[in-house]
Amino acid sequence: MASSSIVRFGRCEEGYVIRVEGAGTLHESPMVEDFAQSVAEEGSSMGLVLDLSCCDYLDSTFLGVMVGLHKAAGRDVGCHFAIANPSRQCRGLLESLHLDAILRVVDESPRLLGEWESLDTGGVEFKEISRHVFECHQHLANVPGPQQQRFAKIAAQMATEFNDH
Repeated sequence: MASSSIVRFGRCEEGYVIRVEGAGTLHESPMVEDFAQSVAEEGSSMGLVLDLSCCDYLDSTFLGVMVGLHKAAGRDVGCHFAIANPSRQCRGLLESLHLDAILRVVDESPRLLGEWESLDTGGVEFKEISRHVFECHQHLANVPGPQQQRFAKIAAQMATEFNDH
């Protein structure tokens, strides 16, 4: 099933803002992660804000990307990552999984310096998406909370499948 979500990005004073409109799923998460990697390569003081004000659903793969981006930003001096203005649905999900305790959540998205541009979210090969889903679930398995064991089991099963192939 193709995603009907739109992912946009824009420049702000601190770096970039990515806005997810619709759902944040395994269809959108690889491109968000790739974009974040390119931002990190621009310079150590670049920031990234993920605007979830127009997002009504997040799957576990996208949540894992968010945890991974948080960890990556913590390793780079001067780099920062934040979630801006999550919708009611997204905020509830973050709270229920205790991700709000580790992710930096801010009330407002930074002001853009220009216009929104679309981020292409298509064209990821099956093998790449499988590894991406696995890595995202590993990130979630390391977050203390009510679903930690569940995510650990998923990651372990995927690791077994990778080793079998």
